[in-house]
Amino acid sequence: MEENGVGRPSTYAPTISTIEDRLYIEKEGKYLVPTDLGMVVNKLLEENFKDIVDVKFTADMEHKLDEVAENKIDYVQMLKDFYGPFITNLNEVQDKIEKVKVPEQESDVPCEKCGRTMVIKHGKFGKFLACPGFPECSNIKPYNESIDVPCPDCGGKVIIKHTKTRRPFYVCENNTNTEDSKCHYISWSKPKAKK
Repeated sequence: MEENGVGRPSTYAPTISTIEDRLYIEKEGKYLVPTDLGMVVNKLLEENFKDIVDVKFTADMEHKLDEVAENKIDYVQMLKDFYGPFITNLNEVQDKIEKVKVPEQESDVPCEKCGRTMVIKHGKFGKFLACPGFPECSNIKPYNESIDVPCPDCGGKVIIKHTKTRRPFYVCENNTNTEDSKCHYISWSKPKAKK
């Protein structure tokens, strides 16, 4: 962002936090990775708002806002110059665009109530499993995403869980959070295939 003249260091953390809260990205170790929802929304914005979803536009707008703060340009005129073309484009897009829907993925989990294969859906708090037979069958349950690296302690499946603030952590499927658990593996860091 800094190299492209977008934002200020004080705005980076709130920007990342906002797009993470809206489930457009997720953290994988030290990296930020776009989610399926993030990819769909980004494609939709790029196709319909080419002039605005552009690094040069953002940098230019920030430069103009700096000039407004320094009383070098009139903010009313600047807003008029932006808003006229924007509202025209927005009205055109609103008529033709459909509600964004993330494609459902089929899981390998059967529904206990009706036997159909459950699908992975995206909700406000992340992914969950739902029966595709809704409204006849309204069965839902948490989606426990696993990684392709076995537990370093017992070799079991490692599941990704999240805190209330959506920070990921890693738990062995054999960790029942009791003293008599078969395994007690839990970590903030993603386990590696090789030690």
